[in-house]
Amino acid sequence: MNYEKFENLIRRLEIAARRNPTGYKLQVGLLALGGYGYICLILAGSIGSIVGLVILMIYTRQANYLLVKLLLLLLIPVVITIRSLSRTFTVSFPAPEGLAVSRDDAPQLFALIDKLEKALDCPQFNHVKLTSDFNAAVVQVPRLGVLGWNENYLLIGLPLLQALSLSQFEAVLAHEFGHLSGNHSRFKGWIYQVRQTWLLLLERMNGAQQDRGFWSSLMWAFFNWYIPFFNAYSFVLARADEYEADRCAVQLTSTTATAGALVNVSVKSQWINQEFWQSIYEQVKIESEPPGQPFYLLGQMLAKDLKFDRAREWLESSLNLKTDFADTHPCLSDRLTALGVDPRTAPILLSPVNQTAASILGENLQALTEELNRQWQIAVRFQWKEKHSQFQIDQQRLQVLDEGARGRTLLIEEAWEQAQLTHEVRSESAAVSLLKNLIKRDENHVGANYLLGQILLSQQDGAGRDYLERAMAKDPYIYINACQLLCDFLALQGETQEVRRLRQKAEKHYEQILLAQQERSSVRPDDRFLPHDLSWEIIKDLRQQLTQHQEIKEAYLVRKMVKIFPEVPFYILAIVRRSSAWELNGHERDREMIDNVARNLRFRGEMWVTALSKSQSNLLKTIRRIEDSNIY
Repeated sequence: MNYEKFENLIRRLEIAARRNPTGYKLQVGLLALGGYGYICLILAGSIGSIVGLVILMIYTRQANYLLVKLLLLLLIPVVITIRSLSRTFTVSFPAPEGLAVSRDDAPQLFALIDKLEKALDCPQFNHVKLTSDFNAAVVQVPRLGVLGWNENYLLIGLPLLQALSLSQFEAVLAHEFGHLSGNHSRFKGWIYQVRQTWLLLLERMNGAQQDRGFWSSLMWAFFNWYIPFFNAYSFVLARADEYEADRCAVQLTSTTATAGALVNVSVKSQWINQEFWQSIYEQVKIESEPPGQPFYLLGQMLAKDLKFDRAREWLESSLNLKTDFADTHPCLSDRLTALGVDPRTAPILLSPVNQTAASILGENLQALTEELNRQWQIAVRFQWKEKHSQFQIDQQRLQVLDEGARGRTLLIEEAWEQAQLTHEVRSESAAVSLLKNLIKRDENHVGANYLLGQILLSQQDGAGRDYLERAMAKDPYIYINACQLLCDFLALQGETQEVRRLRQKAEKHYEQILLAQQERSSVRPDDRFLPHDLSWEIIKDLRQQLTQHQEIKEAYLVRKMVKIFPEVPFYILAIVRRSSAWELNGHERDREMIDNVARNLRFRGEMWVTALSKSQSNLLKTIRRIEDSNIY
């Protein structure tokens, strides 16, 4: 289901839910049962056919060869169906990551959890885990796949505790517990659980790598259709559930605490992502080891008052966001309005927190913080060392390019490399002038336009839009990423209609990308080929690379004529390997050679590397007829 159909369906359901809320809920409930009904129907139909045949044999007192053979034939799909169902039921749902916290570790925290569980009549949590995320979440992991029997996890981010007051944190927990509350609507709680289970199942199914037979494919094909459809159909109810969960938070805390939590989470999450972690990862340039106490430092900085101007800017950008259909969560301004709070008074709620909710961890706060620091260090150490080493190499290369630029005009490729390395090694601002100069020399340079557009939009400079659009027009494969950057920027400006238009264009473009990938996934004798049209310098470089592979006898380079994105050339490098008449493993040796060549090939553009064996004489003849195709 594409975004346009998804949006139109939700709009129709919003109207239907307002006119007849009971009827809409009934439809959602029946649809929720439909997934389980499909499973039961397949199983009952398969087993029923066998039972019916057995009854027929008993009733007629005949068990001749044909009936027995028919019975065995019916058993085959039944066994396969049961195997498919068992795979569906037993799709593994990994437990959420985090640092396990027990009652002995944090008695105050568990006292609050017990209080909210009792007040909202929601199921008990089997596990409470402390995480490094700026978030709190309720996660239900079904032990029996789609059959349920959930194991309930409460995930609490230490940064969230460090950013909110105790009352604000209690409001956040009350909101999360409200999704499972039995006091307000058990039906909504059930639908919430079903949605989470189906979405988890779809994620695991699409991520699973296994061979599927005919019956198993039918099972998985149904769920690949059903789960997104159910997600869309229940979207209106899920959004209403977010408002209901906010009301739960108000009832158990206060309007001020709930609104304050919404505002502080919105603003401080932006500060953490855009400034704090960026400053931490900037240290990779000078430190070979990751810092040892990031969460301790984060707690200290969150205890201080944020710079008001920057905080006001982040708050305004959050308030400018409009509720759309990309997420069931309403936008900040709509949630505040639903609580009876004027969004214009939101800055008042940004006052510093005297005592943060981290104190609820009691005397074990320091030990838990140190353990999260240790786990973070272990998780990032390998990549940190790699990036630090690469930075040293990049820094030396940038010095060489800078020195070269003082005595001569760099080639386009050198100027592009200089701009990229300046962006990585120094700063975004330092790269801007280099990128603008490069674009003056080559206004259609895709990489320079894309990077400059990305930098300017991150600085809230609307001029970046023109650069991104120019890059999108020249390279269809960056279109989706560029659209996402534009949508994020325009959403902060409140341009909801333009965001919707771009998303629809991105979806249609993605369909074209899939067709292009299919068109470029094979080479056949009946394909149409053209001369490669590459410069002598590029051919010379390719030829030099091919000399490194002694097993290559001949090499041909052509351009395949394609219908989708013809502006992006698709080159075919066809290689003939030196071989003997009596070798038995020719195909394996061809594959090894192709893998080796493709892995080490330096070439800007799309190129398919293939081996031309004796069995592909027609393709070899076709390629040989193309002018200047023989390059080696």
